[in-house]
Amino acid sequence: MLHQIVLAVCMSNQPAICKDVNIAVEIEQNWENMLPQQCQMIGQQKAAEWIKDHPGWTIQRYSCPPHKKKSQDI
Repeated sequence: MLHQIVLAVCMSNQPAICKDVNIAVEIEQNWENMLPQQCQMIGQQKAAEWIKDHPGWTIQRYSCPPHKKKSQDI
């Protein structure tokens, strides 16, 4: 099941410039929401990968928002 990790990042040389970055992650278990322990472990890993590819940014925090079910047309 696809889940999302949201990184709150700011530019290193201009800390007032910030944005949220959404990263999709696949979780093997078919849980509606990611468990807090999963969020902590996967979030740290994804944050480290992201910052490696974006050296001019710093990560302020990350979160794992609840999964939103897609509405279906009837």
